[in-house]
Formats: sequence, C-alpha cells, structure tokens
Amino acid sequence: MAGAKILELFGDAATALCLRESGGKNEGLFRAYREVEFLAPAYSGDTVQVTARIIKIGNSSRTIGFKAYKMGRPRKLITRAIGTVVVR
Repeated sequence: MAGAKILELFGDAATALCLRESGGKNEGLFRAYREVEFLAPAYSGDTVQVTARIIKIGNSSRTIGFKAYKMGRPRKLITRAIGTVVVR
C-alpha cells in the first residue's frame, strides 16, 4: 500500500475531527505535515485503523497527531505524523 494512501486517511480523519470539534460548521483545510514516519509496511488487503487527536489549538489552526495501525494480532503501529489544519 502506498504511503500516500495512509496520508489520505489522515486527511479524512482530520476533516472528521474538525467537524466534530466545530459542531459540524468547519471541516478545516489541511496546511502541512510537520513530521511523518513510516514505521512498517502495509499491503493490499490489510485492515488499517487511523487515530487522530488534537494536540494544540491555535486561533485559526489545529495541530493534530495521527497514528495508523495494521490490525491483527498483535496490532502494529505502521505510520505516525503531526499535521496542521487551518480553520475559519
């Protein structure tokens, strides 16, 4: 699985998190990743779970921490990142 697919999932998670935090009023606009680490491969057919957590709230931005796990026994961390989303 291309690493870009994981980043796409992180973008989807950021949108969902911004909508939840704003009460459905603002989906945010992804500005940049500050850090991305690909720690292990994922392959077609793997089940991947993504988590996202706001780690800093600015006046017009949110810094979000992301993690992607390959599901199975054991669950394995495959990617982690920090990104910034701009909100209105």
